[in-house]
Amino acid sequence: MADEMRSIQKDVENQLNTLDASGEVERFRESLTIIDSGLKLLNEHVAKTGFAELSEEVLFFKTIYPPMAALRIEACLRYNLYLNRPIGTKDGLNDYLKENLKGLQSFILMNFFYYQYYKRRDTEMDYAYFTRSSNSILLPITEYIPNERDTSTPMSGLFAKFIAYEAMQVMLVKELDQSDHLSKEQDPAERNMGLRWTGEVVNLVELAYGIWLTGQLNNGNASLNQIVTWLESNLQVKIGIAQRRFTEISARKRLTITHFIDRMRAKIMEKADASNE
Repeated sequence: MADEMRSIQKDVENQLNTLDASGEVERFRESLTIIDSGLKLLNEHVAKTGFAELSEEVLFFKTIYPPMAALRIEACLRYNLYLNRPIGTKDGLNDYLKENLKGLQSFILMNFFYYQYYKRRDTEMDYAYFTRSSNSILLPITEYIPNERDTSTPMSGLFAKFIAYEAMQVMLVKELDQSDHLSKEQDPAERNMGLRWTGEVVNLVELAYGIWLTGQLNNGNASLNQIVTWLESNLQVKIGIAQRRFTEISARKRLTITHFIDRMRAKIMEKADASNE
């Protein structure tokens, strides 16, 4: 069941990646058509087959529904960001982007307790948060409509927002960073000495998580999104939403979760052994 529903999500993401609309308005409309179709398929699948046990329901509302719903939230946020973008100086535009970034961060701070549960990938409250028969409707989560109980849970919707808001933060930080680089009139290729990432992007996601989880930058205070943006900027590569990539990594069956890092370790050990001979 989970594999079939993840296949629906993957198909939606692939369709979104191939969109070739001429303008933001048309792209937004096409995006919603694709995403809403995917959400409908998920809901119909749940309505038809149900869940054999509570663990399946938790899996759906914690890891399958939120990423799909996040796509819709992100599409709407991007469209509104475009519609309300001011016409004026670069400083005015940067102020607008910073204000939007601050708003996203404020929402996460307002829900920081639940955000930590999401970030740490905790599980102890899963049956209370991600099952429709629980009392999760009583959680103090804003913007939840009770009649959505059949297709979502309050925490499932909140997780979707966390995913979308993180993606928007990455986009805003990247645009602000690019604006700052342009103002310095420095060529990116010159800054990076022509270096660019030519390996698989998923390997860079492993590296980003390794840097973040071991606190290698800014005394451990650099966020995952900051690290991803830094790697994208300096290695001339598009990583996208690292959290979605990591979900794919953690679900690996044929390869180990740390496949790339394991390869690096093996090569370093091989080099060290050769040097000691």
